[in-house]
Amino acid sequence: MIHNHIYLCNLKSFTNKSSLHFYLINMINKYLTTLFVLLLSGCEVQKQPQQSNAESNDLVYKQYSQFQDYMLFGIGDKDMAIESLFKSAEAGCGEAQIELGGCYAYRPDLIGREKPNIDSAIIWWCKAAEQNEWMAQRDLAYYYADKQDWEQAKYWLKQAKRNGYKDKELKNRINKNLQWPTIYVP
Repeated sequence: MIHNHIYLCNLKSFTNKSSLHFYLINMINKYLTTLFVLLLSGCEVQKQPQQSNAESNDLVYKQYSQFQDYMLFGIGDKDMAIESLFKSAEAGCGEAQIELGGCYAYRPDLIGREKPNIDSAIIWWCKAAEQNEWMAQRDLAYYYADKQDWEQAKYWLKQAKRNGYKDKELKNRINKNLQWPTIYVP
């Protein structure tokens, strides 16, 4: 707080806008240069073999399918399946992100947690929702409806509907609580 006050007092000492502008540009350049040097000095550049996007996507979906095989058919090792779920979700697989969000919210025992962690579920559902995964958008709409945050629930329901969600129950619940006209999604 004191630092900001001193900084503002120093700014008042400038007589015209051009000298203030010049001073600010120089300060920004110094800070950016310092930041750049710090970043370069702390990072060792390591070259790793590049994978094509197709190879990366194949690997991610292979990892996700290991989880699905275990969950649906009991094929494979549980620990390996859970590790595969985390890896594929972290690599950006929307379906795995939805599943991981669901595990955090409804089945924490599957991922080695003692109790649900809705904050982690929301994080994973948001990542999937950003990829236009309607199931994640629907889950977010239900979450916000349960919290009675009707604006957020309406927003996520609209997104889900744009991406293929067709249920009317949640729409009616949101509209009833907002007391607004029916949600129109082209």
